Amino acid sequence: MRIISLVTLLLLSALPASAETVYGRATAIESGNTLSFKANDGRTFQVRLKGIDAPGMNQPFGPDSKKYLESLAQDDLTLETFKTDPRGRTIADLYTPALLVNQQMVKAGQAWWYRKYAPGDQILSAAEVEARQQQRGLWREQNPVAPWDWQKTHPAVSLGHTSIH
Repeated sequence: MRIISLVTLLLLSALPASAETVYGRATAIESGNTLSFKANDGRTFQVRLKGIDAPGMNQPFGPDSKKYLESLAQDDLTLETFKTDPRGRTIADLYTPALLVNQQMVKAGQAWWYRKYAPGDQILSAAEVEARQQQRGLWREQNPVAPWDWQKTHPAVSLGHTSIH
């Protein structure tokens, strides 16, 4: 019994302290990886999708990526939160009743697997391999430029966000 308690304690201590499941709706989409979310209990979140990086709005495929996220972020959604980034955004997985939105964005070629912040994520890795092989979305381009490389040579542009409701 003592071993089971120790194992349970170790597993629980490995979870992020701020992990939480939140139910609600998207209220605005800023880009292909960032949205505003209103929980059913009235709390609001600025959400950065965990493990992915979508093209910026001033980058090829940026507006397409944003539109694709808008199409997925309809109706009731579930957030699995992990932590808050330095900009105050909640890092989270976003779910519809049918799919993991983060994975779908990568699988559809609308975002990159962000290896720097999700190393070893086999779900996102497989989604990106499939998107590349099927030449979906941004992978139709001969040499798509990842957002982290694009930002080095192009200034940031804020084009606002699209309200959902």
